[in-house]
Amino acid sequence: MAIAFDDDLSALMSVNDFAVAATLTPVGGSSITLRGIFDKALEEQEVDGAVAVIMRVPIFTCRSTDISSYSSTIEGASLSITGTGYIVREVTDDGTGVSELRLEKQ
Repeated sequence: MAIAFDDDLSALMSVNDFAVAATLTPVGGSSITLRGIFDKALEEQEVDGAVAVIMRVPIFTCRSTDISSYSSTIEGASLSITGTGYIVREVTDDGTGVSELRLEKQ
């Protein structure tokens, strides 16, 4: 459930400031344009059961309301950001109206 400041999130996701426009193609669906913040976060990942390493993981942060109707088809969806293609591997809704899409470069 999104909280009341959803309109304020629209201002934060303005492409005139911090956000970028991206094209999301849900699994078996039609393309839509999303606005969000693209970043490469540091995350600890275990590789082949060995010692964990710190890697940069591409993440797209957007309003949860913008993707809520695609909840069953978003993991595995394609996301294109400034001409680079990604696959959505995981979606995390933080409960404040913001979702993070963890991506894998195609």
